[in-house]
Amino acid sequence: MGEDLLSLVCNHLHKELTSWLEEYINLLGGLERFKELKCSLLVDGLSMVHKFIVMSLFLKITFK
Repeated sequence: MGEDLLSLVCNHLHKELTSWLEEYINLLGGLERFKELKCSLLVDGLSMVHKFIVMSLFLKITFK
């Protein structure tokens, strides 16, 4: 159940990044950091801990 919810959150975060592409590129400091974050949300091989860390950093940067 936890992984299903985590997948759902990652999917929504990915859609958010895509919807506001230019704003997030500026917020994150460039295209490379944007791509890295976006790709990290879709990689299935990552552990739940790593995905949680990525999401936490994303939310911290977004809602500063």
